Amino acid sequence: MAHVLVTGAGGMLGRRLLDAFAHGARLGGEVVTRLTLSDLTTARTPDRIAMPVTSLAGDIAAPGAAEVLVAHEPDVIFHLAAVVSAEAETDFDKG
Repeated sequence: MAHVLVTGAGGMLGRRLLDAFAHGARLGGEVVTRLTLSDLTTARTPDRIAMPVTSLAGDIAAPGAAEVLVAHEPDVIFHLAAVVSAEAETDFDKG
C-alpha cells in the first residue's frame, strides 16, 4: 500500500494523474491508499477517489514548504509543479 504526494496536483498533468488513481491505477503493483496533493491553490479531488486525500495550498518554493509536504511521510512523490510558458517567459528568473 502506498501514500503518494503529488506537487502541481491542480495542473494538467497532476489532474490526469489523479484521474488515473481514481480509476484504480497502481504503482508497481502497489495499491495507492492515500494521497497528499499540493499546488498554489487547493487542488480539486476527482469525485471517484475512494481514499483519504489531503490537499495543501502553497508555494513549494517558499521556505519550509517542502518540509511540510514530506512531514506527511509519502512513499512516492510525483513532482509536477512547474513554471511554464508565458509565466516563465515574462519572469525569466522564476522560469
